[in-house]
Order: sequence, then C-alpha cells, then structure tokens
Amino acid sequence: MKSITAADPVASVAIRGAATGFYRIKPLSANVCQLTYVVQSQLGGSIPLALLNLRVRNNLDDIYVVLDKFMRDGAKVDEELRAVFPVPLKLADLDNDQNELFGMGKKLVAKGFSGK
Repeated sequence: MKSITAADPVASVAIRGAATGFYRIKPLSANVCQLTYVVQSQLGGSIPLALLNLRVRNNLDDIYVVLDKFMRDGAKVDEELRAVFPVPLKLADLDNDQNELFGMGKKLVAKGFSGK
C-alpha cells in the first residue's frame, strides 16, 4: 500500500479518512488477562468495499500478531483462573431467606421465565 502526501498529484483525488482505536486489557489473574480491541474509522467520500475489507483485514492482522505473541496453553490458563475465582455457594451455605429466594427463582425458571 502506498502512502500519499499532500504534495503528491494523486492527493487531489484522494479521500482523507481517520481511524482511532485502543486495546483494553483486563486482568483476570496474575498471569491471565482479557484483551479487547476497539477500532473506529471515519471515512470521507465513497470508499470501494474491496478497500474497506482490506483495511479490516489489516486490523485483524494486528490482533493475530498479539495473539501469536501472548497466547498460552488453555489448560494452564483454566487452572490459574480456577485458583482465583471464588467457589460458588452451596445451597447448604444459604440461610432460610436466601433458600426461599432461590426456590422462588427456580419456580419462575421452571414456568419459562427468562428475565428478558
């Protein structure tokens, strides 16, 4: 891909656009994180779909570079996450009010209530 400057004669027919983005890294445990990549493009004029798809592929290539560098074995990651996430409560650990509320929720779900 060629970079165009204002002095280039091609620039008179070029469309200027801008893209901004960021990576959000959320720690899940000491050695595990969740990576979210957000990018937004502001394109001026009419851009052919083929060029737009090329840009999207380039953004995805950036993601794969990060994945290739930092991806770890899933079994090790699962083990680390299980070590830091709280153990779910057992029904025996609930008091009477909590048990009653849990029972009411089970009845609603059994009747088809989804909460949506």
